[in-house]
Amino acid sequence: MPKIGLGATLAVNDGSGGTGSSSAIVVDVINLTVPDREVQIIDSKRLNMSDRLIGKVAGMDEPGTFQFQYEFSTGKKTRLDALIGSDRVFVITLPTDTGSSWTRTVPGIITSNKSEQVEADSIQTVTCTVQVTGAAS
Repeated sequence: MPKIGLGATLAVNDGSGGTGSSSAIVVDVINLTVPDREVQIIDSKRLNMSDRLIGKVAGMDEPGTFQFQYEFSTGKKTRLDALIGSDRVFVITLPTDTGSSWTRTVPGIITSNKSEQVEADSIQTVTCTVQVTGAAS
């Protein structure tokens, strides 16, 4: 049976988790994507190609990126802005159809933390983009 995302969490090790913990949940997350590695494709072109058809071969894996969107607050925006460009560990936990949870621990660097368009009748949101820097576990 399909499972909705209600109950999913995202934590980042920014040191604000309190005594004995270096991770803190990012509250008021509206949506997030889960990173997956991607295989790069390399063009195979040779000067002596008779059929003028470019071949393709699998290259190295790219660890990918992920994004999350959250409701704006000065505290959250300031906290995540301070982490831009520094290597951090993110923990994404999703509910599953079996009643348990599925957790991915992902090293990454926040590359942007942009406020979305402000509208008179909407909740102000921010979209944060993370470049994954290694293997997720």
